[in-house]
Amino acid sequence: MIRAVVHAESVDLRLSADHQLRSRVGPSFQGGPLLMGVALMSILLTACAHHRAGVPFAPWQLRGTVVDVHDGQVRVRHKSGQVVDLVIDERTTIIGSEGAATPSLLTHGRRVVINVEPLADGRGRAARVQVFGT
Repeated sequence: MIRAVVHAESVDLRLSADHQLRSRVGPSFQGGPLLMGVALMSILLTACAHHRAGVPFAPWQLRGTVVDVHDGQVRVRHKSGQVVDLVIDERTTIIGSEGAATPSLLTHGRRVVINVEPLADGRGRAARVQVFGT
């Protein structure tokens, strides 16, 4: 029976040659968690970016119930419970079941859908108010 004799020097040479081959190909990619962390941080930083001055916010719609109307303002309670104060001016269009209406139609408890235009000072202006119910 013939046994192969392996000398320690030949094993070391074989291991170093294998290591050199792998180093030429390049290391295996292990940046997965790091890459995901960087991507997540960039998304979070983008989402938390502040609103630039001089760029108007987009109009939005508020559905709720009138709480109070006084001194050119209407207070509306959203279904979440939040009360929103809005400016009413001469450009505000109020529409009731019969068509165009006056601010006197806005009474406590009336359901409304309001198109809100953001103002430069941070407040909102009621551009169009649709009043429901009697």
